[in-house]
Amino acid sequence: MEALFFFSEAEGVLQRSSVRMINMRFSRNTTGIALLLVLMIVVISAGLLAAIAYYTLSGTEISGLQKKYQTSKEASIGSIEILTREIAPRVLRGESLSTLANVLKGGSMFPAGSIVPGVTNDCFNDKLTKNTSDWWSASAGNCGPKPTDQDLINPTINPDATFTLKGTAGESYEVKTKIIDGAKGNSDASGNVFLNSGVADSGGSGGNFVEHLPGLYTILTEARLKIGVATQNERANFEVLYAY
Repeated sequence: MEALFFFSEAEGVLQRSSVRMINMRFSRNTTGIALLLVLMIVVISAGLLAAIAYYTLSGTEISGLQKKYQTSKEASIGSIEILTREIAPRVLRGESLSTLANVLKGGSMFPAGSIVPGVTNDCFNDKLTKNTSDWWSASAGNCGPKPTDQDLINPTINPDATFTLKGTAGESYEVKTKIIDGAKGNSDASGNVFLNSGVADSGGSGGNFVEHLPGLYTILTEARLKIGVATQNERANFEVLYAY
């Protein structure tokens, strides 16, 4: 009986020990789960903060690039207006590109800027008065050998003129302009008006009339912000079809 009682007591001790071990394991498991949840919250919070910082910095950078592009775009449009309103009509009336570059420099329309011709006066005249195929030396043109198509459509390679335009904050923009294609027209280049005010020609007199065909010119530009002597990567490119 004593041996049996002793065995029962030992069994009870073993049972109580098993309960304590189970409780310890349960406590360790709950502690591990809590630690894991805390780590997950920390990782998720760090990810959210990193995403917010990334999108904030990206938005600031994109806004800066957009601003630079917008000002470069305006510089391209400004050079096109000078080329089509001031230079091309006056060259067609007999003035030269090099002379106009000096005349327009620093003028009221073109303050604090400069124009540097990139081609000869004869070459620029050919571009305004001849078809594209007649510009090159093989066709007795004055623009030298015909370039490759890739070089022809690149405004930075042998541009007709390079404009330097001053910005409002003191910065400057370098704009390369180039006529890459032309179709000769029959527009009058003198600037004279042959009909009096209020007079219309009905065409009923039986005379011969010449159909008006304007000259068509494809112009490419590339504008870049210029800091010191170095041009920046941001640029604005335009392709314009100009009819005269």
